[in-house]
Amino acid sequence: MKPKLTDKSIRYAIRQLEKGRGTKVVAEELCVTQRHIQRLWAEYCKTGTIHVQGHAGRPASPPPSEQEIITVLDVHSKNPEGVVRTAKRLRKEGHNISRNRTYHIMKSKGMVA
Repeated sequence: MKPKLTDKSIRYAIRQLEKGRGTKVVAEELCVTQRHIQRLWAEYCKTGTIHVQGHAGRPASPPPSEQEIITVLDVHSKNPEGVVRTAKRLRKEGHNISRNRTYHIMKSKGMVA
């Protein structure tokens, strides 16, 4: 779901409020609630800076460590199987490497399509 207001539209709303337009008029123009515009304006008055949108969603996981790569490649070289079986074998041997992470490691090394 995309954010209702982009950074550009937030700057526009603040400029309009500085010119003296009402929050209700600006809110209707941007298709958001009046309360949302009031919160942005209050934050602008308090801090003096325009609100910057954060990035939504779960943060990306870090890239696999060298130890994880070595472990996956070692297990796969001993038992050349697919991703799911390699991940199960890793789990059975006590390594906590997910199937998705195993897939990305094997794909980067050209072991899967």
